[in-house]
Amino acid sequence: MLLTIVIIGCIGSALATTLAFFLYVRARMTSREEDADSDPDQHARRIVDLDRKEQVYQSLHFITLFAFVTLGVIILVILSNRYN
Repeated sequence: MLLTIVIIGCIGSALATTLAFFLYVRARMTSREEDADSDPDQHARRIVDLDRKEQVYQSLHFITLFAFVTLGVIILVILSNRYN
């Protein structure tokens, strides 16, 4: 029962990690160049917003990656105890 719950959690964190990574890459690859006819203040706000999103997605990616690795280690420990 515990092993099943941990495996489900591990799969869920793997999916969340993948999604957070793609969101981070998308935020990172967004063009930060200024348009010729845009307001400089509006461009500065856009850059700050993009940087904030990038930082949030990067943090989310590393948190979910840590959860994935931790749950994977727990699965290995449970399986090791079960078969010894």
